[in-house]
Amino acid sequence: MEGTFIGLEVHDHSIWEVDRMLQVVTVMETRGYNALILHENDLLDSLTQIQNTSNFGVSDLRWKKVSNKLAWCQKLIRLLSAFGARLYLQVKEPSYHDYVLKLFPSLIDECGTINPTSVAWTQLCQTKTELVLEHLPDIGGFIVNITSPESRVSLQDYLSDKSSSIDIDAWIDRMISAFHDPLKEAGKDLYIRDFTYTKELQKKTLEAIDRRNGEVLASIKITPHDYFPKFANNTIALDITAPKIFEFEAYGEHMGWGLLPNCRVKEFCERMAFVRDVNAKGFMVRISWEAMIGPHALDTLSDCNVFVLPYLMKENQDPKELTCRWLKEKFGVDEQSEVVNNLAEILLESWEVVASAYWNGSVFPRHSRLPSSWQEGWHSILTSGMGNRHINSKKVEITLTDEERDDLFEEKQQSITLAKRLLVQVKELLVQLPDDLAKLIKESFELLPLYAEMFDLATRGTVLAARNQSSDSTELETIHQGLLQVAENAQDLLDERIDACHTLWILFDPSHIIKFAQSLLGE
Repeated sequence: MEGTFIGLEVHDHSIWEVDRMLQVVTVMETRGYNALILHENDLLDSLTQIQNTSNFGVSDLRWKKVSNKLAWCQKLIRLLSAFGARLYLQVKEPSYHDYVLKLFPSLIDECGTINPTSVAWTQLCQTKTELVLEHLPDIGGFIVNITSPESRVSLQDYLSDKSSSIDIDAWIDRMISAFHDPLKEAGKDLYIRDFTYTKELQKKTLEAIDRRNGEVLASIKITPHDYFPKFANNTIALDITAPKIFEFEAYGEHMGWGLLPNCRVKEFCERMAFVRDVNAKGFMVRISWEAMIGPHALDTLSDCNVFVLPYLMKENQDPKELTCRWLKEKFGVDEQSEVVNNLAEILLESWEVVASAYWNGSVFPRHSRLPSSWQEGWHSILTSGMGNRHINSKKVEITLTDEERDDLFEEKQQSITLAKRLLVQVKELLVQLPDDLAKLIKESFELLPLYAEMFDLATRGTVLAARNQSSDSTELETIHQGLLQVAENAQDLLDERIDACHTLWILFDPSHIIKFAQSLLGE
């Protein structure tokens, strides 16, 4: 499809690792991706130095680091251009290094706080954009987030501490102009993301994009706020007229980090129908996550999600056929064989186990992991996973009816049953699979029953603890003991897999499970 944006997003420090990124470029060329997105919070700062400071040694060393990263980006641009692809920089939020405070002293307000509403802040953003374009003239463009609070400089946090208000619409317009003006002059793209923590700022950001009459494009998460499984499509896309792309996630930030089966092919088939229906310009898919170092989606079973999306940009396809096609490309198996078809069916069904940790359209896990306490989990549920920067330990009244609670608990039990059944089924196939595929399948599916049991117990415990009735004390003690047994089983697992990826120790950290269990009894 001419002009279609088919992007692969790398969102961790490996954007600077040569071997890793060469692998990514090869995958892009093989699978028809035409945009590589490097995503890092301080990306503009990493690629610019406005001028030297009085400490020449520090400035000289920093400039060498900047020069190295610029040279690496230039090489990536050359590699990508060989097959018609382009490099984009995704700036999660504009930030700054401390040396710029002497250059832009008016960044600091009368209270000693960085002021994102100042003219100096937009000047700094524009200056860095101009410098990047000077050194990387063949870049495709920028993808920028300006209204989320995940940076050293946050409009939301700044205004929450001030009694005065500002014209938010005018501020967003100035911020967009800081990036768009130099990019437009250079003939480059600017995408502004819808990602934020409030519906008001999201709405105002998209309205500002539309005021640019198609010159600025929108980048919209496929589900509101974050990539939560089974959540509705982000229908705010229907409210804007600007050209848009959608953001997907393949790594498994909320689905087990690639340690667990994360085959979302069926889900992606359904979501891409929405993308096509709204005449989106394309999509990008994230293959790593900033909080984790280690394997990407390309190294795990999550790679199936990366494989299928370019096919689905054109038209809908059968999920099972796509999964079989991926198994052939990745592992060299016969996609027509009975064993491969059986494995594809199991993979397509397996994601239901991990997704079941989310319930009633609510976010209970914290990025795939157990919350630290039932209070944190309940707080996450009440705020759709966004929180409000603190944990309210006060117990709240639960609104579930007895019937709804029973249905929820039954759903968790069914997830355990499914996990155990799928493990039995894949074990019957292992001997017929290539060694590398059999190893991935065995290690991944063996984790499913433990994960399902952990979230079954934690969910039931949270609901009962939040209800705060003395009649539940016996059951809470039983759940507490069950979680202690899960922690013991997790320790046995970790002892057996001493050479496994270190992220396994985070997902099934016995001390973390015990901490959650203790919270149920107020310990």
